Amino acid sequence: MQDVDCFDPNKYWNPSLYINNSVGDFKNDVWHKIVYDGIDTPMIYEMRKIKGVFLENLELNDFPVDVQDLTITVSTSRTVDEVLLIPDTNQLSAINTRK
Repeated sequence: MQDVDCFDPNKYWNPSLYINNSVGDFKNDVWHKIVYDGIDTPMIYEMRKIKGVFLENLELNDFPVDVQDLTITVSTSRTVDEVLLIPDTNQLSAINTRK
């Protein structure tokens, strides 16, 4: 399997990821990248672009000039032996606040 176009995540691999703090339905674009380690062992990367509403508890310590961090909690129903979640340091996560 040398080409990501031939890759079927439902057949070969599914990390069963979900967003813990999403509210209602959200738009979820998913794509994959396959990288070989030099010895023909594939590493599968799953990237997502998500648009939706997320829940965050307010921390009103300096009202009315508070700044609130938004945490997006990504989880899986699989065990740590099956899925390793690693942040991509080359393409950092970002939030677009425009509608």
